[in-house]
Amino acid sequence: KSFSNLQEQMTKRQKELLDFIRKYVKKNEMSPTYREMSKALKNKSITDIGRMLDALASDGKITKRVLAKPRSFKIRG
Repeated sequence: KSFSNLQEQMTKRQKELLDFIRKYVKKNEMSPTYREMSKALKNKSITDIGRMLDALASDGKITKRVLAKPRSFKIRG
């Protein structure tokens, strides 16, 4: 799948999360915490953030480096 096709398959919330992560990493040179992501998406629950990250990882948009460890994923593409 091409990157543009992957972006078309994302939900609106997944795209918002991925865009936030990209901007955060560019500015801070590290991944945001689940709590920071939750706040950025207007207090989405930590569980919902985890599910969205799992979906992004399953679709190849991010890579989780160490499961259940803060700031442990990498954006792909």
